[in-house]
Amino acid sequence: MNDSPNPLTVRIAEAIWRSPRRAIPFRDYMNLALYEPEWGYYMRSRPKIGRDGDFYTSANIGGVMGEMIAREALKLSASGEPLRIAEWGGGTGAMALSVLEAIARLSPGKLGGTTYTLVESSPYHRRLQRQTLQPYAPMVRIWTPEQWREEAPHRFELVFANELLDAFPVHRVVRRGGVWLESYVALAEGAPGSGDFAERWLEPTAAAAEALETWSANDVPEGKIVELCPDACGWIAMMGRTLSDGTLLLLDYGDERRELLADHRMQGTLAVYSRHRRLDDWWNAPGERDLTAHVDFTAVRGAAEAAGFAVEQYATQKEFLLQAGVFDLLRNTASADPFHPDTRRNRAVRQLLLSDGMSELFKVLRLRRRAD
Repeated sequence: MNDSPNPLTVRIAEAIWRSPRRAIPFRDYMNLALYEPEWGYYMRSRPKIGRDGDFYTSANIGGVMGEMIAREALKLSASGEPLRIAEWGGGTGAMALSVLEAIARLSPGKLGGTTYTLVESSPYHRRLQRQTLQPYAPMVRIWTPEQWREEAPHRFELVFANELLDAFPVHRVVRRGGVWLESYVALAEGAPGSGDFAERWLEPTAAAAEALETWSANDVPEGKIVELCPDACGWIAMMGRTLSDGTLLLLDYGDERRELLADHRMQGTLAVYSRHRRLDDWWNAPGERDLTAHVDFTAVRGAAEAAGFAVEQYATQKEFLLQAGVFDLLRNTASADPFHPDTRRNRAVRQLLLSDGMSELFKVLRLRRRAD
């Protein structure tokens, strides 16, 4: 037992103690760890992204991805028409700032008619977005997910989400003796207030069992843990109901299901990030560290087609950037100063294209929804 468990540990322990099985599905544990209104990781008022946080995103790398997204949006905008962009899960607002700055530079005549809507569940991040985007305040709207649904249907030239799907809570399942089992979280010492959690493998929940209907048991090695994310697929379905016309661009790390089932991933892809270190002890310090799993793009693409989207592109981040013209951003420079703007921009381009294989792990899924 921890000497002084954090408030969220106590909150989770109480939920476990009240549950009929004295255990809650791992999916519910992860949801509380990330989104409990007061103590959840993404809801707390502390840095998560960047040097002072726990991880980096492409929004932190020199504004390159923001410019590529701005170019995509401008391609989709008809001449003389306003440009409407929406971003889900915009974090600090850094990506939005990069996009708007790029539009101002690439097509200044478009900027005045641009509206940029951020959809964000975290009050902390909504505050940061207002501060970051103050120079563009007249054209920026910051909504909660509830507001997005209330204001539907929507027409946008471009809606995008950068590393949103990997933040949805997942079910963890395994096949043992030819039977599917699901990960539950119990109290190690069997009493509320315990700071120690233990994993139990029990009969799958209805949500997990439904998600498994699209899986072939013959494809899953005995003893291999896999993650299911019906919540992400549910978000895609919601977008199909609320976006009447527009392109939806999803950027995230993940893979096709056949790759996620590879032998080297016997323990699944669940990871913990804290101070830029990857850890495996998900049961410690809930709310203080990020929990994430690779996106199953096979499931996401299936959900998108069921929701009425046409799949226009599925590519690696590297392929997407090259097709979008990322090499146009490179500059010839004779400066030896590593902080010179041209040097920093060239370094950012190389990092997005070559950084530790991440440009291959990150995928881009472009979906299109047309008005009936």
